[in-house]
Amino acid sequence: PSPPSSYDEVVLADNPVAYWAMSATAAIEPDLTGNGRSGTFTVKAGSVMSLPAASTLPNGDRVAVFDGSSQYMTVATSSALSIGGTGSFEAWIRPDVLDFPAWDGKDGYVDWMGKCQDYSPTCEWGARMYRNTTLENRPSRLSAYVFNPTAGLGSGADWQPDPGVILPGDWLHVVGMYTMAY
Repeated sequence: PSPPSSYDEVVLADNPVAYWAMSATAAIEPDLTGNGRSGTFTVKAGSVMSLPAASTLPNGDRVAVFDGSSQYMTVATSSALSIGGTGSFEAWIRPDVLDFPAWDGKDGYVDWMGKCQDYSPTCEWGARMYRNTTLENRPSRLSAYVFNPTAGLGSGADWQPDPGVILPGDWLHVVGMYTMAY
């Protein structure tokens, strides 16, 4: 792996439980925290394995560009990635398409990050982005969603900007924070 950038150093100073620079220089993406939560770039069944393409973040760092349909990164499950009492995530994302197809019965959103596999009963939390047009009038919404303990319906918080605020190819810094009430 390449040496950490100044941005990496700022993120690591907050002592996250995991941090991936998402540089896609090899099949394994190292966890820069040293906590051993490396990610593996993979593809959906039936797709040809290839590393994501690369682009450049606004600060000049190399970053993975997923194809939007078959490529993703997985990380082994860990209780450290669960919400517990409080938790947060942050990521830079660049959606190049805002009217992506709905699939698996979803109303025009994609789960772009989260702790989830096959929904019930394994989903805990997720980060979603909704397409420009949805059946439920949620255009361009970004949300942080927490599933109930059986991975059924849960609770979410969202940001839904006015139309035209999010544009294809724009970088977005997304932060989701959770506090669980028991």
